[in-house]
Amino acid sequence: MHPTNHAKGFRFALLLAACQILSSCVATRQDADDAPLTIALKNAGNAPLRCQLIFGHWVERGLGEIAPGAAVRIELMRAAEDGGVYAMRPDGKKKMMVENVICGRVDNWQPSLGQLDFTPLRRRPARAAEAHCAAPVDGSRVACAIDRISE
Repeated sequence: MHPTNHAKGFRFALLLAACQILSSCVATRQDADDAPLTIALKNAGNAPLRCQLIFGHWVERGLGEIAPGAAVRIELMRAAEDGGVYAMRPDGKKKMMVENVICGRVDNWQPSLGQLDFTPLRRRPARAAEAHCAAPVDGSRVACAIDRISE
């Protein structure tokens, strides 16, 4: 290899490595002003519920079965800039934006699905929220609501 080509190749490799390092720093950076957000989701009904945290692009994380009267804690982050609610990807490199939580009856999940609307959590500063979901006795869709937001 000609010495000039070798130097160009070295500079290109160095530039590529620098770009990879910078992009990984940006990708793992959690904005300093973002705040933890904890949601206590309670099953306020008489039937067990199966709930899932829904991220954008058809990604989901099961929250397990929630017995009547029991609750599950959902640990998320809230972006200071725009109120977006997210969780860091398991590898810590990307923010996974949360769309909502869906819950349905364990014995008739799909037809009974209801969702928890995250809009109030996006519109105002929040560090904690209490919410509930309940399956109506008549077997219709699960109803969910945010009961309290704390800043």
